[in-house]
Amino acid sequence: QLGQLTMASSGDLQKLQADMNHLVLRTDELSRDVDFVWTGSTAVLVFIMQLGFGMLEAGSVKSINVQSILFKNLMDVAITAIGWWSFGYSVASSHGNSFSGGTEHVFLDPNEEWTDMFFLWVFAATSATIVSGAVSGRMRLYIYLLVSMCMSWILFPLFAHWVWATNGWLYKMGFIDFAGSGVVHLGGGVGALIGSSQVGPRIISAAYPSRFEKTTEKGIEIIIDRKPRGHNTTICFLGAFLLWFGWFGFNAGSTKGVSGGRRVVAATCLFSTGLATSVSIISMTAFSKLLSTLRHHEMQMGRLTVFSKIIYGSKYREYKGDQKAGYINLLDVLNAALGGLVAITAGCATTTGWGIVITGLIAGPLTKFSSVQIARLGIDDPVDAISVHGTCGILGLILPAFFSTQKLIDRAYGEDYVTYKVGRQIGVQLIGVVSIVGFAVVVLTTVLTILKLLPGGIRIDAKNERIGNDFEYFGGYAYPDWHEENENYKNKKEAKQELWDRQSKRSQLEMKPSSIMRNSSLKKQLSKTRQEESKTPTGASIA
Repeated sequence: QLGQLTMASSGDLQKLQADMNHLVLRTDELSRDVDFVWTGSTAVLVFIMQLGFGMLEAGSVKSINVQSILFKNLMDVAITAIGWWSFGYSVASSHGNSFSGGTEHVFLDPNEEWTDMFFLWVFAATSATIVSGAVSGRMRLYIYLLVSMCMSWILFPLFAHWVWATNGWLYKMGFIDFAGSGVVHLGGGVGALIGSSQVGPRIISAAYPSRFEKTTEKGIEIIIDRKPRGHNTTICFLGAFLLWFGWFGFNAGSTKGVSGGRRVVAATCLFSTGLATSVSIISMTAFSKLLSTLRHHEMQMGRLTVFSKIIYGSKYREYKGDQKAGYINLLDVLNAALGGLVAITAGCATTTGWGIVITGLIAGPLTKFSSVQIARLGIDDPVDAISVHGTCGILGLILPAFFSTQKLIDRAYGEDYVTYKVGRQIGVQLIGVVSIVGFAVVVLTTVLTILKLLPGGIRIDAKNERIGNDFEYFGGYAYPDWHEENENYKNKKEAKQELWDRQSKRSQLEMKPSSIMRNSSLKKQLSKTRQEESKTPTGASIA
């Protein structure tokens, strides 16, 4: 009986061990399923950011270029998908050497790695899209598509490998860029800088052949910035909010799952994204009000303050028309929100609470300051992509060196990633910044220099620029009734002027002395004027 009990106990133990092994396997499978749902869902949020970019850029330019902007955003996604499946994902993967991935994933067939490939594809498309708004209205469509290929097929895959692949040279140094301030945004910002500087400033009108007008004031040559306003601020607001919405997936999705304690990292990314952006909005609102008040008082005093000279210099003027003192520029605030998002992206998982607040506090005003400096250099960036993605991308890469902790780094990257020391980390982050900027400048400058040699160059001719890219490439404008509305406005204006002339004529007749008004011809003239007024369309009131 004892032997039977021993055999029974041994069999029960084996069965229990088998059940435990099955449970472990089932738990691992369930964890992978949950991680896939998280990664896939957040990647879809990032994909929605393409709609946000489209709306923001379309609202920031003239209505005659809207179709062109939307088409470019559409093509960015399509071009990136083909290149990413063909070889881009393989270049970014953790194979090959420290500079580039190998060829193991070229033309990859469906497998579990498609989850990661899908997630990084939407990141690559985002990097390419950043350039489209900066060159809007001036660069030839097909030249832009070639630049988009360069961004998504060459630059992004290499940067992703350097920073995120386990054998990438910046990864092995302990470089902190958790969600892509450098890989995505700084690379795109440099693309916007090179593209907009190479293509030149916009033509404003026949009277102003350039956005930047050179004139003389008190014997000193100054530049008046006649930056045109976008045609629809409402669409800009919608685009900015869609970007903020998608950015939660951009940052938190970079955990690639929520199992094994990664849910805490994801939660950190989620709230740091919201907090930094909120602080950036508030800081820029105060900064915008301060700047407008200061500039208004300077115009009244006839001299510049030291604060204004630091920001604007003494030879630069923004053309503002009749705007009053203390106004808030909504578009500047929206760009500051995006600047805050870019700045927190690198350190969204490793930055302390106060570090997040400081990041937003700096990013908001820095976006505006950088925008002015870019304009002072004569570079026309309609959507401030250089400042938002380039300048704030650099800020986002530098600040984690000051405001990270070893505990947060270990939780986000693992315990063996880097031994955190402020001095060393500053050096690593600066090496990363210089490498990304330098490599992007060399590649893009070379590409655009070659493209300039093609027939027609990289810029559309002046005539087509004035009538708009939409008419040049799409045969019409995004708003079909644009010309009709313009004609209606013109006719209504003429009707108002006609009514005004009649009423003025009537007033002059009624002001005649009564002795003169007894004249029958004048009475008939007044009666005729009143009859004409009664036939005037109701829509043509003076108001």
